[in-house]
Amino acid sequence: MLSKLKKAVDNKGVYDLIIKNADDLEQAYVGQSKNIFKRMQRHFGKSGKLKSAQEVIQGVTHKMAGSTKAEREIYEQFIIAEKYGGVIKDKSIFKKLLNKVNPVGGRYDLNSVGGLRKFKQKAREIAEKYNLPKEYQQINLN
Repeated sequence: MLSKLKKAVDNKGVYDLIIKNADDLEQAYVGQSKNIFKRMQRHFGKSGKLKSAQEVIQGVTHKMAGSTKAEREIYEQFIIAEKYGGVIKDKSIFKKLLNKVNPVGGRYDLNSVGGLRKFKQKAREIAEKYNLPKEYQQINLN
């Protein structure tokens, strides 16, 4: 019965974490998953990419029940661009972000004004659809 109930719950969404590592450096990790809670358990598990995090300073989950992977990837990149000030391939943000892969890949030309405009328009449509924030204030990590 419990396993049937678990399958009925839709835990799709995007998560946004700010962690402090052993060097006392604050870094962010933004990700998406069809089950955000299981994904975070894996990240902090024995072989997870966040296993050496000393402390989670801030963590936010944006639930997107019924969403597609593409919608979650677009919203993930939207958070990266709006809140952390860049795209993954921009070397200046590697200090701030643990992410290594641009989730939207080549679907949008984020280096052109027109491509960035289309991307942000689509991201805000997704935010509206799932009742998510449409704007983020940029933050500075130490």
